[in-house]
Amino acid sequence: ETGRAVAFFMDDILLYGLVANSKAPGDFMVGSEACPVYIPNVFTPNGDGKNDVFQVFSSSQDLKVRNYLVFDRWGNLVYEAKGFMLSASDYWWNGTDKGEAPSPGVYAYRIVLEFKGHRIQTFQGSVTLVL
Repeated sequence: ETGRAVAFFMDDILLYGLVANSKAPGDFMVGSEACPVYIPNVFTPNGDGKNDVFQVFSSSQDLKVRNYLVFDRWGNLVYEAKGFMLSASDYWWNGTDKGEAPSPGVYAYRIVLEFKGHRIQTFQGSVTLVL
């Protein structure tokens, strides 16, 4: 399938995608394309000014966050933000749920990023909130 992109996700490391192009059956070209994205697997919203929000990091600040969802262990949506630039600081989750104090635990997330050239990539995983 021409232009098919395969992405791999792992917590705490840089992400790499493999892009495969096929012109005919059995004719593949595979290249490596680095995605400069880091998504931590733990954060500590304790008000000390360090690691207080769950956010995506990248060497490229011109990435757009199309969708940012955080769910509790029962699958309930606890936070959602859409359509902001990666460099914006007001949109990242600070651990609260409907204004209530943060609850330690493991949360699932789904983050959809738009890279240069309008390439879209979805990241899913878990993050641990520690107080």
